[in-house]
Amino acid sequence: MSALTVTEAHVEYRSRGRGLVRAVDGVSLTVQAGQIVGLVGESGCGKSSLARAVVGMEPVTSGEIALDGRPVPPLGWRRRSGPDLRLQMVFQNPYASLNPRRSVGDQITDGLAVPREEQGREVARLLELVGLEPEAADRYPHQFSGGQRQRVAIARALAARPDVLVADEPVTALDASSQAQIVNLLTSLVDDLGLGMLFISHDLALVREIADVTAVMYLGRIVEHGPTEQVWSQPRHPYTRTLIEALPRISADAHLPVGLRGEVPDGAHVPTGCRFRTRCPAVMPICTTEPPVVVDGEHTVACWLADESTLRASATEGAR
Repeated sequence: MSALTVTEAHVEYRSRGRGLVRAVDGVSLTVQAGQIVGLVGESGCGKSSLARAVVGMEPVTSGEIALDGRPVPPLGWRRRSGPDLRLQMVFQNPYASLNPRRSVGDQITDGLAVPREEQGREVARLLELVGLEPEAADRYPHQFSGGQRQRVAIARALAARPDVLVADEPVTALDASSQAQIVNLLTSLVDDLGLGMLFISHDLALVREIADVTAVMYLGRIVEHGPTEQVWSQPRHPYTRTLIEALPRISADAHLPVGLRGEVPDGAHVPTGCRFRTRCPAVMPICTTEPPVVVDGEHTVACWLADESTLRASATEGAR
């Protein structure tokens, strides 16, 4: 059974100046135990809104988010029940997600479900698991570096013995050396503990290195989804291809990366037809009026270019 299942999830916000904003618009994906699913896309595509909805920090307008078939309820003022604690989140900024007035040991203890006399040993074990000394339990967040604080945040998430971790841009706020160390830590935890992980990032190259499955998100929807190496070597959506072309490369024929033209449209004013059409280099007339067909399979894509009948019709029109 899938550890985490997201089915046709919608997340909407209402703004006085902008009206209805559809941050997440019908997203479906699964995260299996022992699997890393990478979710990539530019800022403003709805990745963080989806992450917050997955762990219950934002209510879904419609659709369902379930952990082992059990719906994940929205967070309230009361402490979550045991089954709901099996879904934990690692945030982008560890300094903002940790309480500066409490020792890290106390904060890790909050998530433990062991007798009081065993809590000290369990805190020490978790700190060692993430690469910190047990003595770190008596220190405060400001006494750690950025990478160490993220390790503390991961230890706190592990205290509840989760089945799934949602990592929302967990290395963006860190320097390059710390980024590599935290990524290695997270991947080793997935392997050693059999966790499922939804890893959210704007860095497609990083996701390629660690994810088993990649989902590409644009303006609230998944436009391409499949095994990571297939998505990277045989991208089927123009947006995925432009993300790959925008990456710097080291090669004999070095050249500047090709940047994406334009910006992600406002979620309150979604373009008709294909959402990517305002920036797509291969836009066709049908893209302006009809939502793209979704071609299913192990490697799915939502694009008219992937529909052979549409391409044949377009070629016939061009020949007239």
